[in-house]
Amino acid sequence: MSFTPESWQQHGRSGAITVPAGLDVVWIEGTGIIRREFDGLIDASIWIQGDLDEQERRLTERDGNSAAQQRHVAEWLDEELPFIIREQPWAQATVTVAGGDLIDHDPNKEIVVASN
Repeated sequence: MSFTPESWQQHGRSGAITVPAGLDVVWIEGTGIIRREFDGLIDASIWIQGDLDEQERRLTERDGNSAAQQRHVAEWLDEELPFIIREQPWAQATVTVAGGDLIDHDPNKEIVVASN
């Protein structure tokens, strides 16, 4: 199966995501994978809860803080935040993992993993 995301097409990015048939396990990373329209297609999912400010700090550390990078992050958040609010992927996830320090959790459903 081969898929080219619409945003890739809009931004002139070539290529596609290709997944060979017959695999027993396929891991897909990304916030957008845990969504209601995929109910019944995904056997299990993991939501890693993180602090947005810490995520932005790490992104800046990794990718810099140029004007172009700031625009990129702002455009990403313009799409990401409404998606998160609408889909609430943590509520649909099989397992929720705390990806930051001391985030409240339900110990009957969630696992806490300390970050370094």
